[in-house]
Parts: sequence; C-alpha cells; structure tokens
Amino acid sequence: MKFFLTILLFVCVLGCEKQEIKTYEISKDINNFPQTEVELLKIKSVTVRDFSASIPDGWTPQAPSGMRKVSYLIDNSDIDFYAIELGMGDVTSNVNRWRKQIELNELKEDEILSSAKNLNAGGIPVKYFEIYNTDINKGILAAIIDRKPSFWFFTAKGKIDELKYHNADIQRFINSINFN
Repeated sequence: MKFFLTILLFVCVLGCEKQEIKTYEISKDINNFPQTEVELLKIKSVTVRDFSASIPDGWTPQAPSGMRKVSYLIDNSDIDFYAIELGMGDVTSNVNRWRKQIELNELKEDEILSSAKNLNAGGIPVKYFEIYNTDINKGILAAIIDRKPSFWFFTAKGKIDELKYHNADIQRFINSINFN
C-alpha cells in the first residue's frame, strides 16, 4: 500500500498545475504495480484541476461538458461513466434518486447505509453503491465523496452485465483518486 501511495504522489507531482489529460498504459492486474520509474511512466492516468487518478486499460477520457468534470468511454460497453461536483451530498436522497432512475423503490436511510461499500480516495472515505434492477437490466455504480464544502459523485450507468464486468476497474479508479 505504501508503494502504491508513493506511485500516486509521483503521478500527482508530475501533473501539478496542468489541466490536461495524459494517457499511459497499465495492467488491469491490481497486483502488478510498476517497480521502477520506467514502469511508472507506463501508468495510464488523468490529472484534472481537482484530482488525479489511474485510468484502467480500455478507458478513454472525454472532454468535460456541462456539469461533468470528467467522462470516460469504456471499451466494449455502453457504460456512461462520469464525475460531477455539487454543493449538496445527502446520501439517502441521492441513492433514492438513482434507484428511481432504474425503476426501483426508495429505501430507508439505514438500509441504504448498510448497503454501502467503503472505499478510500486519497485518505478520504468514499461511500460506494451497486444498484441493480434485473427486471429492466439496468444498473448504477456510484461513489459519493464528501469534500466539504462540496461533494463529488462518480457515476456509472448501464447494463447490469457490463457494470458487473467493469466494477473492479471502477472501484480501483475510485481508490486511486487523489484530490489536489
């Protein structure tokens, strides 16, 4: 873990003060981290004004648009993956809004919080949700990051099989986020 944090720090230092997208290559195997500076340069990462992160193989960054700070195309899928930053972040309201988007009933706060998976983005706790409606074959994977005074939402929407297939990559991406 210490080595991974060192790698992230190195990537952040290289990307400071730049608002550009850089693309490098990295293995999907989470246990196959680079061991040298040359291997480190093969890491596929993105640095935007607010954060940097390692991008899984097969993801293509898209230009920001509207409220979206970043968007990604994920190879061989119809997944819509993007990040937005808002001044509000009530977990229960947002999860129930996502549930409604895929025709599921609302849940109570305790049910929602007990379904959250805890991730970590650069030392900041993340609430991660996997929401699926098998009746209509739609799902949403969503992360809520409380960066007071604002909240970051990383959301992937698509078909259940595609979301499940890319779920590990999405979680690795969230865990690799390091806010500037």
